[in-house]
Amino acid sequence: LELWQIYEEGLNKTFELSGKDEVIAFDLGDITHGDKYDEDLLEGGIAPQIIASAETFYPILDRTQCKILRIAEGTSAHNFGEQASENLIKYILKQRYPKKDIDVVGHGLMNIAGIRVDYKHRGPQPGNLIWTRGNTARSYLRNYMMTELSLGNKPADLVLRGHFHEYVKEVFTLTWNGIDYESTLIVMPPLC
Repeated sequence: LELWQIYEEGLNKTFELSGKDEVIAFDLGDITHGDKYDEDLLEGGIAPQIIASAETFYPILDRTQCKILRIAEGTSAHNFGEQASENLIKYILKQRYPKKDIDVVGHGLMNIAGIRVDYKHRGPQPGNLIWTRGNTARSYLRNYMMTELSLGNKPADLVLRGHFHEYVKEVFTLTWNGIDYESTLIVMPPLC
């Protein structure tokens, strides 16, 4: 109940801030709990997890401002393998919202009003110690930027990742061939 209240407050604030502007929703993976760690579940079974997860998207997709939803493929420990959870939930949502652009991706890149957003499930660890917090994320972001630039691509402005259960935000500036590039990495914790 407490997590649902946090979720609803976040959604209400998001849609309040967006006004009439379009909202693009991202789910960064592990859309269900799966069956590997089922001792933590209040209720077991595949069907209840799929149904409950699909229903968490209703308050987002019921809003007219949200026309696009991207679901990043999670880990097999949580999705019953082979994107089963993600694809079943996509199917349920497409039945209810046939005009919405809903898709499952392993790794995505989207241009939103000129801001390039790179998103997928697995990203860097938050760090083991307080004083090293963010070091791994910074190195991950720097490596991502250098890889993109070495391939001739401009790095994304915003890099979104999930998987780890702590919020981490890092901004990194890199000079490449005399040009400064800046990217922001955000690791979003799940509401579970």
